Amino acid sequence: APVIVVDYDSQTWQELATELGQATGLESAVSSMLFDVELQIAAAEAKLSLPAGTINVISYNGAGADNQIARVGGPHAELLAGLGFTIEDPNVEWRNQASVRGDFVWAAFERLTELTSETTFLLRLTDEQVGDFVAEPVLANLPSVQAGQVYGLGANSFRIDYYSSLEIVEDLTVKFGN
Repeated sequence: APVIVVDYDSQTWQELATELGQATGLESAVSSMLFDVELQIAAAEAKLSLPAGTINVISYNGAGADNQIARVGGPHAELLAGLGFTIEDPNVEWRNQASVRGDFVWAAFERLTELTSETTFLLRLTDEQVGDFVAEPVLANLPSVQAGQVYGLGANSFRIDYYSSLEIVEDLTVKFGN
């Protein structure tokens, strides 16, 4: 049986889908799928009334743990930028890993206090699950916590793909739709 090895980390989900489409002979189906996502993002953007200021996206792991902060150009930031949000790019010097990644900065918990965005989205969480972040005393002075603008990006938002992209778009349309 033919085998294909793919690298999830060095390409966008769209590039990965295209590669898999080519390998399986489903190029036109993948092309249609990618076009559909672009249309849905554009349609959603027209309906959104976004909060003022910048946003950040955090994979919150709690106090004492490293927490990933999405970077401009990463898949989460690209999706949200496509909807009209302006992304706060974390300082790459905050990183705890040896190399600089294009998608996230893995930062010590204390670095979260240096974020300045008025809105925070938390990966892997729904709105009902953001309580630990909001209740964390060390984070009480974050602009997003003080503004009451901390949201879950959805249970499936940890990795962006066709399905999670559409879930995120739909959820944000409900939250911020006109």
